[in-house]
Amino acid sequence: MYALILAGGFATRLWPVTRDFPKPLLPLGKKRIIEFTLEKIDRLQCIGKIYISTNRAFEKYFKDWFASSNCLKDKSRYQLIIEPSIREDAKFGAIRGIHYDLKRILRNSPARDTLIVAGDNIASIDFESFLAFYRRVRNPVVAVFEVNSLEAMKGLAEVHLDENNKIIDFIEKPKEPKSRLAATAIYVLPKDMTHLIGKYLKERRNPDAPGYFFEWLSKRYDVYAYKFDGYWFDIGSLEGYLLALNKLLSESYVNPDAQIEGKIINPVYIEVNAKVDSKSVVGPYAIIGANTIVSGSEIRNSLIMSGSIVNSSSIRNSIIGNNAQITGGRIHGSILSSYTRLCLS
Repeated sequence: MYALILAGGFATRLWPVTRDFPKPLLPLGKKRIIEFTLEKIDRLQCIGKIYISTNRAFEKYFKDWFASSNCLKDKSRYQLIIEPSIREDAKFGAIRGIHYDLKRILRNSPARDTLIVAGDNIASIDFESFLAFYRRVRNPVVAVFEVNSLEAMKGLAEVHLDENNKIIDFIEKPKEPKSRLAATAIYVLPKDMTHLIGKYLKERRNPDAPGYFFEWLSKRYDVYAYKFDGYWFDIGSLEGYLLALNKLLSESYVNPDAQIEGKIINPVYIEVNAKVDSKSVVGPYAIIGANTIVSGSEIRNSLIMSGSIVNSSSIRNSIIGNNAQITGGRIHGSILSSYTRLCLS
């Protein structure tokens, strides 16, 4: 079996910070978003090659990360697939991207079943059990999760099941949802059905969210759902990132080469050569990137990326990009791009 990790989107809802930095590589404590999934898939003996698909604009970021990551145990199992898109208005869309990726994979390799996972999803799913379920039904399988509210379902994919967990109705982004059971971006596609993606696209259907393809597929073939409990984060927005941060940043880490004089409220994650002066408060749920300087400031429930300088400011529920300089004022519930220069004092 192959694994295909989708990391080629441009993440517009997290712009401007993800305009020039890939969302799956944003940190959540000691791991990047994508690494939570890869850590689980890496342990699966039934997976041969693991493909990570991204776009040309983010190629360098992924190559640098791949070379330095300690999360990937056997890097010979991995291969990057680079799609040619370099900007949002020229992107493939996820389904067309999967079609491109599978054609590249099958050009020099035999057809195999494929585990497909979005690189910005973090889930408590047990992949061993998920794949065991697939081996029983021998049909396409979608992992599903019950969310908290019907309102949240309007941006997701609603599924309805029969008594055998076969999908009897699949509605991508329902206007009036009647179920809280959502399809996640975790799928298995049998090897003899990969060609159907090309058929779907030839019908000029929506090339974007994979749910549209599985909605189409479930009306023509038997598609099954695997239910899991615990947590599922589809990190497509600032709110989604902060929810994941509050769930997954459970233990503090301060790099030995960081200089910390101020107050730390656990949990926090502070990287190498970061500096926090005696007049600052950091935490809880704060990530301070490498070489970042925090002076006379309060940082809570936020990500401050590498090389930034925060002086006399209050930052809460926000993401600040690399090498930004913030002086004064309050930044609450905001996303600021890398190299931002902002003086509010």
